[in-house]
Amino acid sequence: MRRKVLLGLTVAANCVLLALAGCTGSLDQPKQRAAPAASQDAAAAETPSGEAHQSVQPAASTPSVAPAAASESVSRAGTTLVPPTTPADGRATRPPAIELCFADVVAKARPAVVGIAVRAQLIDQFFRVVSPIQSGSGVIIDPRGYILTNEHVVANATRIEVTTDDEQTYVAEIVGKDATIDLAVIKIAAPQPLRALVFAVPDSYRVGDWVVAIGNALGLAGGPTVTVGVIGALERSISVEADVLSDLVQTDAAINEGNSGGPLLNLNAEIVGINTIGAREGGGQGIGFAVSSFTAAPVARVLMEQGRVPWAWMGASVDELSPSRAMDLGLRVRKGVIIVRISRSGPAFQAGLRAGDVLLQVDDTPLQRVRDLNALLRERFKAGQSATVAYMRGSDEGTAKVTFTEAPQR
Repeated sequence: MRRKVLLGLTVAANCVLLALAGCTGSLDQPKQRAAPAASQDAAAAETPSGEAHQSVQPAASTPSVAPAAASESVSRAGTTLVPPTTPADGRATRPPAIELCFADVVAKARPAVVGIAVRAQLIDQFFRVVSPIQSGSGVIIDPRGYILTNEHVVANATRIEVTTDDEQTYVAEIVGKDATIDLAVIKIAAPQPLRALVFAVPDSYRVGDWVVAIGNALGLAGGPTVTVGVIGALERSISVEADVLSDLVQTDAAINEGNSGGPLLNLNAEIVGINTIGAREGGGQGIGFAVSSFTAAPVARVLMEQGRVPWAWMGASVDELSPSRAMDLGLRVRKGVIIVRISRSGPAFQAGLRAGDVLLQVDDTPLQRVRDLNALLRERFKAGQSATVAYMRGSDEGTAKVTFTEAPQR
């Protein structure tokens, strides 16, 4: 029994180290660090022959390693998959895999992360014009100097200054922005091409994956702040003032004031999302949100090309229907997209839809989640086109013909 318990603990420890060490093969020019031969001998002595090695073999599809490099990463990681040794002084050695994973992500991504300082012009509660300085973060997405950040970082800006990782400061101009999505693209004129990051494919990351947040937290001097966590949930929606932000990545990586606009990265240093808000009140302690690459990548592209987001607009803020909300409203359905806010001058209201209606289908496409509706509005319909929307209001079902428009700029 004692041998089985020790074996189980060894296998569990090795599985954790394998998950952390797997990323060392996913970045450019990874550091290689072999475990001491003595440690390997010690591990072999403590592990029953063959059993532990079979137990810690990775699955066929390791998400953070490209298929061509998978075997190399496993063999290289294998040199670190040993229990920490305890030298004569009694201090256990630190497994190198954790340091390699996150430090290499930061080294690759940091040159593309910028600090943003904004002088804004606002009207205070006494109707006086004030010009506060606010700070945020951004990420370079094009070597020509295009930077993606949050719209709320550059809102009401009269001057925007960007500081790159090499401590050079540039004046930036707004290329385009969209407040309903909370994204903006700004541009600086650098004398040479800049390091830029790429977006992660939306289906490539999962709940439980490691993520790294980098940004100008609290506007502190001395370079960006790095925090680490996991993806806690995908496709979240949250209410922010008069809007509902949807298709968000939820994470427990700390997102503090000043982190807004910075990247949330996977272990390949690809952009999983753009950090937008941290929830610290009530039950939201330790939770942050980022606009996912599913939304951020196409929005960034269209803002760079057109300076605005001309997608079809319903004039309604929506969320996914939860079982508890369905029970509270006395609905017979448990799946769908519910209208939580609606503009009285928007197409949805004019067509007869109201807050609380659950959208079930658009033309021949059923709606199971918010992403289904967003995909239709981005890819299938254009401003001026119409669609038949099936909905449920209480226990009654109905249809409405909605003629989409382009979202008003603000």
